[in-house]
Amino acid sequence: SASAKKLLDTRPGSIAAKMQFARAEHLAGRSTAAIAVLEAEASSNAEAAKLLALIKADAEEDPSALEEMLESDPNNAAILGRLCSATRKTAPEKSLDYCLRASRAEPANINHAIGYASALLQMNRNAEAAALLTRLKQSFPENYTVRTNLAFAHFRLDHFEEGRKEYEWRTKQQPEWTAWY
Repeated sequence: SASAKKLLDTRPGSIAAKMQFARAEHLAGRSTAAIAVLEAEASSNAEAAKLLALIKADAEEDPSALEEMLESDPNNAAILGRLCSATRKTAPEKSLDYCLRASRAEPANINHAIGYASALLQMNRNAEAAALLTRLKQSFPENYTVRTNLAFAHFRLDHFEEGRKEYEWRTKQQPEWTAWY
């Protein structure tokens, strides 16, 4: 963030510098500052507008606000992905739809498939979740979330040995995390 700020200070009129600064601010958890920098440029620069929409979607927590954003861009993977997460506990059926749509819009992003499996777990559709997570594990054997959710699905299905193996894998990968014990 310091180098992005320095770049912006040396080139205050540069849209590229403003966009770099906005990215750095957003990644540092200061989305409000990132949005403020980009709002002035979004009306005249398509790339700034795209980045602004992405940051706003990523920073938004309220599902109704995200759904409103989605109305103007129904295939926006970032908004669909946020809705996939934001609705998981309160409306898991909706979450399934959003995760599936996000996955179709951005097929290379595993997070949407993981979100779909998590929504299945939320709905106690454990066998379906386990089947999906097993397929994901084949392609992404080192993914912590896949392995942890798979362990949880196995335990819910009373497949204790399979679940134990997944939790043991996590324990070996992150022995400092006491939650695994």
